Amino acid sequence: MVLIKKLVGAYRLILSFKGRLNYGRNTPRPQAHNVSYGSAKQQVFDYWQGSTSHSTLVFFHGGGFITGNKYYSRLLRTFHKKGFNVIAANYRLANKHTDVTTCIKDAAQLINFLKTNATLYNIDAKKIAVCGNSAGGLLALCLACNPHILGSHSDNSICCASLHNAPTSLDPKVFKKISGHKDLSEFWILWRVIFGIRHQQELVSPKVTQIVEQYSPDKKINPFTAPIYLQYNAPTQRDNSLKQALHHKNFGTYFKDLLDEHSVDNLFRYDSEIDHNERVYFIEQFL
Repeated sequence: MVLIKKLVGAYRLILSFKGRLNYGRNTPRPQAHNVSYGSAKQQVFDYWQGSTSHSTLVFFHGGGFITGNKYYSRLLRTFHKKGFNVIAANYRLANKHTDVTTCIKDAAQLINFLKTNATLYNIDAKKIAVCGNSAGGLLALCLACNPHILGSHSDNSICCASLHNAPTSLDPKVFKKISGHKDLSEFWILWRVIFGIRHQQELVSPKVTQIVEQYSPDKKINPFTAPIYLQYNAPTQRDNSLKQALHHKNFGTYFKDLLDEHSVDNLFRYDSEIDHNERVYFIEQFL
């Protein structure tokens, strides 16, 4: 347990430092830095105002819901150069007192904040797209599939979502099928983070069932789901079994099939098929 805490702490430090590096001399200074959209320390975002458009792209970082830091991603850089508003956001991370729903609610709270303060930040409230890597991609997906988590703004949801190497379900049964692992206990640390549980037996508890039914994006797809771009890279030799499972391309094919069943606009790309310009075009056509 002590070793795990040290490794997580070291990983958080590395990603935090990476975030600061990406705000170096090659990154334009944001018009607004560490803007609070909630009362918690981690509920902040950076904002770069667009030169020609009121449309906005929001990026959520990855990190398995337990680590990570906002940064000026390649996608944000591309859209900012095209004249769009872009935003890099932080959110509260899961810990022993919380679960993944805290992260999801923060993502929704950020979007509501932007819509409420649209005039202040030169934003078209009907033209907000979301994107993210890994865990951040799942947050973007939740917003695209479940506009009701936006509360009073649910009738004015996001216009598009793009995700990279993201899990597309919170359901342990789906995870087991997609990853090909018969023993879910191998990924116990994942379930502990996502569901805030302390014992493996709780995987079949009402709490876990409720979280899956209320928040898992694959349970919320409907004909009005926002268009979605799904992108996955092949695993590398350095990726451990958990990372390979979380970023498995089958999450993408599984979700694409569901989107197709509901006639939702989407594109799925894997490894050599990936084209940054195509991804940009897909998002841009809805902004």
